[in-house]
Amino acid sequence: MRRTLLAAAALVLGACSAIDLRTPEPAITRYLLDAAVHVPVSDAVGSGVLLVEMPTARPGFDTPRIAYSRKPLAIDYYTRSEWADTPARQLQPLLVRALEASAAWRAVTAAPSPVLADQRLGVDILELVQDFTVTPSVVRLRLRLTLSEVASRRALVTRTLATVEPADSEDAYGSIEASKRALSRLLSGLVADVMSDAPTAGARR
Repeated sequence: MRRTLLAAAALVLGACSAIDLRTPEPAITRYLLDAAVHVPVSDAVGSGVLLVEMPTARPGFDTPRIAYSRKPLAIDYYTRSEWADTPARQLQPLLVRALEASAAWRAVTAAPSPVLADQRLGVDILELVQDFTVTPSVVRLRLRLTLSEVASRRALVTRTLATVEPADSEDAYGSIEASKRALSRLLSGLVADVMSDAPTAGARR
């Protein structure tokens, strides 16, 4: 009888030890970075090829984590919300789509690509952060663009674009929605700048 009771107790204790009584951590929600870009359409039919390089980002912004700041020169990150990929990697197809819509080039392709290009566009994310040093908070976005001629490696356009967008709410989702609007505005300006400052873009072939 004693052996039977000991065996039963061991089974009960084993079952209890297998139960994880810790509170499960909330899952991380991941968001896509998208933009509704309104671009001017070129009057002239483009004939060249534009290569869009993979965008880069400054340290601190080269991560899928969503950044915010509560004091100058310091950044933190939300713990339960992230981008689906780094903003730089998500930016490349948005650039290609917007530049294709302008019809200023015969073709717009994303690097790496075996296609011989006439111009090359590089974009660097200098800042993408929700700024809590002001109330209500805002999202600050800065991009640097460089359009160059492939054959001569001569820079045709070099410019920094910046915008500030009020956040919808004081949390990660408010930052995400404001980031999308800010990116829409800057991409529209980026395409217009490239087309106006490089009037021969796409005309070499």
